[in-house]
Amino acid sequence: MKKVLLNVEDSTIEAFLAGISICPSVSVMSIADDAAVMSVSDLRMAQAVRTLQQNGALRRTYDYAWLMAAINDGVVKIKGMGTFKSPQSFIDYLQRIGLGRVAGRTTISVAYGQVFGKFPDWQFIDTQDLHEILRRKNVVKQLISALNKG
Repeated sequence: MKKVLLNVEDSTIEAFLAGISICPSVSVMSIADDAAVMSVSDLRMAQAVRTLQQNGALRRTYDYAWLMAAINDGVVKIKGMGTFKSPQSFIDYLQRIGLGRVAGRTTISVAYGQVFGKFPDWQFIDTQDLHEILRRKNVVKQLISALNKG
């Protein structure tokens, strides 16, 4: 079964619903205003981040900074998604796609300033611990994997 997202003008919704009602293999899953509908890219990102939350990859609140860094550096490529001008814009985006409370602006800002270089050769100002460096890079790898599965 395939799921299809359609835009239907308000003035024609009744006729549209009547038309599809004659087809028993088609069912309406939901109806929402434009403001409540997310793009496929946003849905994929929300599901991918939820996967990371559930599997424990986002162990620390500052781990969201690695996601922002990967998106801003073009490591994570999602159709229609640009870069984030600030940690607050990233937090606003995560909340808009339904992820609720994630990390604070200051937490992301400080951590984002600790990473330099190009992924996967990122280096971190705040640690030289190879296990921690690998863990941080794996957060991004897991995001990419979750996005590819979605």
